[in-house]
Amino acid sequence: MKVSKLPEDKKIAELSRVFDEGDYDLLDNVVISKIAELAGAEGNPDVAGWYVRLVGKYGGQPFLSGIARYLKSPNPKHISAALDALYYIKDKNLINIIPQFIRHSDKEVQSSAIAALWANDYEKSKQILDKMLNADEREYRFIAARSILKIPDDKSLEMAMAIFYNEEDPEIFKIGVLAIQKKTTEANYYKLKEIMDTLPSQKANFIRQIVDKFDSAHHVDEIEVSDSGTEITIDLQAEEDKEKERMKKIASAKADGRKGAKGQPAETFTEKDLEIDINNLKPVPILMTEIGSKKESDRIKAIKMLIAHLKKGASGELKEQIVFAIELAAGDVSQRVRDLVAEALK
Repeated sequence: MKVSKLPEDKKIAELSRVFDEGDYDLLDNVVISKIAELAGAEGNPDVAGWYVRLVGKYGGQPFLSGIARYLKSPNPKHISAALDALYYIKDKNLINIIPQFIRHSDKEVQSSAIAALWANDYEKSKQILDKMLNADEREYRFIAARSILKIPDDKSLEMAMAIFYNEEDPEIFKIGVLAIQKKTTEANYYKLKEIMDTLPSQKANFIRQIVDKFDSAHHVDEIEVSDSGTEITIDLQAEEDKEKERMKKIASAKADGRKGAKGQPAETFTEKDLEIDINNLKPVPILMTEIGSKKESDRIKAIKMLIAHLKKGASGELKEQIVFAIELAAGDVSQRVRDLVAEALK
């Protein structure tokens, strides 16, 4: 593919464009298979991420297992891209797998997970977004806004409008504006026109520009929205980096607070705490969510129970779910979890 020979900045721009527009003539499974190979061989995680997103959007279900392996990557950019790709794949196993990434330490992974859940469990995703948009903590509202921006369907326009109406933080507000731009379609174009006269002049100006541009070109360039002639340029990567730095400081402070006077870790447990009753195993769907628990002991017990289900003769679809969950845990931060997984997969 010619795109693979472009300089990295142009490569990312072209892959992003193709992802949005899909105007290559032969985006069939042969081409998608080649793109999947390029993703695996690509050293730049940003470029690899766009390859993975393309595979998910245009390859779909046949490429699920290949995409899922990126969920085990130590690089959050790979994980986020895989979750973005999973938005386009409906699979009942994903309903239990995706939620664990909502608790990931990386904010882009969290927002991608919520967006992927939207396609596979709409009600649950909407419930999470409603709570986060109404949270006092800025980081929750930021993650929710990023999730809504990533959801491509126009059902989420109402939530983007909620940010537009209610958000006072300027950066989160800008993300809300971008989300409205991306979701403006012929179906909701007239709704936007109707609300212009009900808005304060400053906010009405944002909507007027979106409507005017859609009216003339049926496309709105994300970086061209302005307020009273003042251009707003939004570098989402820069915003992400700033948010990550802020969250690192918060996480560091919390980690210090969780340690005792002697620097002991927050969680301590004994071997007895890790014992399971093989005659009273939790259902597999519950265990598939518990492998994403923040508590190491919960994750260890969840893997032990999943392995016990296999030993008790789980077969067919249930066995596939269990193996899929165990494979995902191969990238766990806990050595004990990884050892259990390695033993189970021998």
